Amino acid sequence: MRTDHDLKAAILNELDNDPAVEISDVGVTVVDGAVTLVGAVPTYVAQQAAEAAVLRVDGVRSVSDDLVVKLAEEVVTDATLGERIAHILAGDPALKHEEMQASVRDGAVTLMGTATTAHQRETAEHRVGRLAGVRSILNRIEIMPRPSPVDIKREIVRALHRYADIEASHIDVSVEGGTVRLFGRVHALYEKDIVKKAVWTAPGVTAIDDHIVVE
Repeated sequence: MRTDHDLKAAILNELDNDPAVEISDVGVTVVDGAVTLVGAVPTYVAQQAAEAAVLRVDGVRSVSDDLVVKLAEEVVTDATLGERIAHILAGDPALKHEEMQASVRDGAVTLMGTATTAHQRETAEHRVGRLAGVRSILNRIEIMPRPSPVDIKREIVRALHRYADIEASHIDVSVEGGTVRLFGRVHALYEKDIVKKAVWTAPGVTAIDDHIVVE
């Protein structure tokens, strides 16, 4: 069994080999396998990386994270930080189709909404955590599985049948991912608009590829 001295040496080595952690600003104490981290790190991600590195070391029984996120000299207001977070959530290819929002107060970020996978939930936290000005993150994003193409098509067909003006049998629907392709014919342009409106009401639809012909 490792002594506290040997365990501390192993932890410092693990921290030193992790590029996400600046070990010069991290202090480690070990008592009977209970580890306490103290000091300052430049970002929330670095704080999380330090704790994860310690937990990888065999013999660690618990970790108390007393690290402080020491912000850079740049002063980032909550409004600016909120804009940068919104840009990430809306523009990152892995996140832009998810329903995520964020609130910011004194650098403390709360992530809310839904994601399709746990990976997307963690990706959102990681991307936001790299921003200057973020002191902490409370991740309240819930995992909501995306409907399958079969489920999406079923909901679209049901929606079409609810409109008396539409001859649903004349509309062919195919779904790939969240993209819906529409084929068929209608008698007037307004009927085409009704079809597209019905499609958008189905959960999971992210795009429409419209090939409907107005006769």
